[in-house]
Amino acid sequence: MTVMTVLVLVDLGLRWFRYHGLAGPTSALLGLSLAAALIGATGATYGGTLVFGYGFNVETAGDHPVWHRSEVDVFPGQPHPGPAVPAVAPETRGDGTSR
Repeated sequence: MTVMTVLVLVDLGLRWFRYHGLAGPTSALLGLSLAAALIGATGATYGGTLVFGYGFNVETAGDHPVWHRSEVDVFPGQPHPGPAVPAVAPETRGDGTSR
């Protein structure tokens, strides 16, 4: 992300101080913008995978690696409340046996 920040700052600096009179970007400016966008998209993909896929640096549910639907906020260090959605009993037939 540091590389992306430097690319964006260089791109903006060139646009404001060097090429401010042009009607459109030069190929170098366009290349800098696209490179910064590609690096940002790659970082967002990896960041989203770390948080939503692996639960990295997130207080996840205690009994399952995925979140539970709940109206109660759980902060780090607090105990997890019970499951928000009650367990569903297996469906039974008319004779009392389950499917």
